[in-house]
Amino acid sequence: GVETLVYADNKPEAHSISKNISELGFYNRGVKVRTDLYILKNTKAKALLVECFFISNKNDCDLYNKVGAKAIAIAIAEGLTGQTYKSNEIEKPTVNETIEAKPVQPTDDWVARLQAECNKQGYSNQVVDNIAGKNTLAGCPTLKKGSKGNITKLLQEKLISLGYDLGKHGADGDFGTATYNAVVKFQKDNGLTPDGIVGQNTWRKLLNL
Repeated sequence: GVETLVYADNKPEAHSISKNISELGFYNRGVKVRTDLYILKNTKAKALLVECFFISNKNDCDLYNKVGAKAIAIAIAEGLTGQTYKSNEIEKPTVNETIEAKPVQPTDDWVARLQAECNKQGYSNQVVDNIAGKNTLAGCPTLKKGSKGNITKLLQEKLISLGYDLGKHGADGDFGTATYNAVVKFQKDNGLTPDGIVGQNTWRKLLNL
């Protein structure tokens, strides 16, 4: 999907860009406030970052290969300027007829499995829709060294998918030293207190909220 990152949600252009790119078929994840990103925090001029699509999502990659970079560039330009570019100004490619003109839902079911497991263990009673939101966040229990079970395993899966090394045991459902070290590194990378405890603030970053 597409999401636009801002330091403060006071830029209508960010919403326009996300909307324009989603009209090409990408799932609209909306505008996300990120105060931890250096370029947004330290740029004096108006700034935003566009994550056009996720390269870890095969549907996104397939759609990008069909739509092309030029169509996305036009969508961004139109979102920034509020203008529609004519064909004699810039060649605007036609989306292939095989692409459905509707958002592509995420194929990764990690959020859905997390929601279902939190329900199963009695931490929440939420709709299992694979869309992270406030109910998903509220239903995530605190995890720390010594925690064991399927929610710990889901945490480990997420860390591995984000590139954090959990050693030879991988996602085994046991919150040991390797998982603790990976959590601390994730927290440092995301501007969180590096205490190795997965509470609401850490879950929020893991859920990309």
